[in-house]
Amino acid sequence: MGCFLYYCCIIRYNYENTIMVSPTTHQFTKYQRLYNYFNKQLFKGELPFCLLILSRNAARVCGHFSKDRWKDREGNTTHEININPVYMAMATDLNICQTLVHEMVHLWQYEFGKPSRAGYHNKEWAAKMEEVGLMPSDTGKPGGKKTGQQMDDYPIEKGKSEKAFKKMPKDILLPFKSSEFTTDLSFLDALIKEGGTAKGAEGLTPLLQPKKKNKIKYTCPNCEANAWGKPNLELLCKTCVMEHIGFHGELKTGAIENFEMLPND
Repeated sequence: MGCFLYYCCIIRYNYENTIMVSPTTHQFTKYQRLYNYFNKQLFKGELPFCLLILSRNAARVCGHFSKDRWKDREGNTTHEININPVYMAMATDLNICQTLVHEMVHLWQYEFGKPSRAGYHNKEWAAKMEEVGLMPSDTGKPGGKKTGQQMDDYPIEKGKSEKAFKKMPKDILLPFKSSEFTTDLSFLDALIKEGGTAKGAEGLTPLLQPKKKNKIKYTCPNCEANAWGKPNLELLCKTCVMEHIGFHGELKTGAIENFEMLPND
């Protein structure tokens, strides 16, 4: 009977403690533990604390690092690392960890190295990525360029990042993922790491999503001349119209619709 009561008390204790922890505390405690773990495993604990956030503001990026983005009441500044919750909804745990480490390398370079222009991934950054076990590649595959404005990466087989992820305690993984979802999953095949132009952002990881087209191609069915303009325009081929117009402005052959340029998207 005593064992049964003890067991019930343990269940109640665990249940109550789980329930009483707010989602915010639960999520960001794990987030900080994840940062601390990779800091110790890959950076010898050298990286300073920073403000870890989850923000949708940069809609097309998976994550970013921003130097000195925050200031406390005494005037002390701290850096920011952000992971986009929309990206997290589709990414694997390994993808999320890769993005976090990618941004941590940007933080390392700001503290201990020499960053290039905002968002550019230079040779020093690439060398540090390899050191921590992520191979930089603009294609996300072996053989790609290691430096540039747009960069992907993949785990080096038996490298530090792969080993750290495999032995990582699973209870430090982020417990919540956004319920938002996009039908475009192509970026999961190649998580492009791009330095962007967002104000204050040193390293950005954009989502690989097709940009909305502002202009489409129109083609004349007669002479095959092309023009570009906004969707739903009604365009006529001036060259063909002029060739078939009479002295008094009438069309010599056909109807005006015959010279309408057609969308060729």
